[in-house]
Amino acid sequence: FRDLCTHAPAGIFLNGPDANCAFANPKCRDLIGLAEDEDPQAWRERLHPDDRAEVAASFDKSVSEQTAFHREYRFQHADGKVVSVRGEIVPQFNENKELTGFIGTLVDLTALKQAEQKLREKEALLTSAIDSLPFDIWACDRDSRYILQNQSSENRWGNRVGKKPEECGIDPQIVELWHRNNHRALAGETVIGQVQYPHEDQLRDFHSIVAPIQEGDEIVGFLGANIDVTDLKNTEAALRKVETEL
Repeated sequence: FRDLCTHAPAGIFLNGPDANCAFANPKCRDLIGLAEDEDPQAWRERLHPDDRAEVAASFDKSVSEQTAFHREYRFQHADGKVVSVRGEIVPQFNENKELTGFIGTLVDLTALKQAEQKLREKEALLTSAIDSLPFDIWACDRDSRYILQNQSSENRWGNRVGKKPEECGIDPQIVELWHRNNHRALAGETVIGQVQYPHEDQLRDFHSIVAPIQEGDEIVGFLGANIDVTDLKNTEAALRKVETEL
């Protein structure tokens, strides 16, 4: 058993009935940040300061109640390195249902947590960039249910995430136009055109783009943009009028 544990890719440890550690394999020591000759009971001191009180209390409760312990938490090594783990302990009983000890494992989650953090940072950056655009951006899944909407779109049309166009309280004629363009995008076409929508008691002109979202060869939804070009059109009309008068 010890030979197997020595080469195991996960941390493995054995605790007595008093929960004191009787054995910890090299991977376990490595994750906790313990030297080979260091007392494994020092694991509590290696808990990340922000996790220490809660994890220790949860661990002690499981030991006291002789129940399993499952938790994600962090260790902080002497050099400052932070390691994320999923720790588990399971009580062991003999044939008389008497507690004989606990067997525990530590699984390294550090790379996963770092990847999740980088993903959150990228998502936050993307959200900030999309929300800062001065025109409407939105996206729907294959069922035409909104899955993304930037701030400009929400200000103009209200929050539509999780809804279908017909559930947004929009004029039925506009909804019908949206569905026609959306169906064309789902068929693989990028739909570009000029449309007019009523907004704040006036009819405004928009440059509209609806394009398919593809994952490999499969279309999984569509992305749209509406750029308000009303002021541009009004300026062009005024210039044409001036040119005619001249």
